[in-house]
Amino acid sequence: MRYLLNKSFSKKLKKELKNEKINKKEYIQELFDSFHKYKKDNLGAKLYKIRIARSGEGKSGGYRNIIFWEQRKAVIAVYIFAKGDKDNISNEELKYLKILAQQYETLTEKLINKAVKEKILEEIHYEEKER
Repeated sequence: MRYLLNKSFSKKLKKELKNEKINKKEYIQELFDSFHKYKKDNLGAKLYKIRIARSGEGKSGGYRNIIFWEQRKAVIAVYIFAKGDKDNISNEELKYLKILAQQYETLTEKLINKAVKEKILEEIHYEEKER
């Protein structure tokens, strides 16, 4: 399984973590651990919402992450927002993310490698913990 961040997720994450006590590597580890460990909110089209706590606020005031998951192939973090900025993604955003998910479904190893090389996707070295 490959673990990836799309370019917009990576940029937004960097901005969001600027004033946090957690660094990118720790956040990503927690994100993918939570993805595997906890119940996921299935949004359809292989998209899942994962909640991550914010320092001192818990999950209710934390971050919402949208992840695309193609079983045995790839996990791609595609969207992040702070709960304090908005309650949820809009229907319009969800439609866009579902279109993006359809495109991700067609990715082959060769295309993923090309996207990583061209910095469209960022590969993360994540080792799944035993559950």
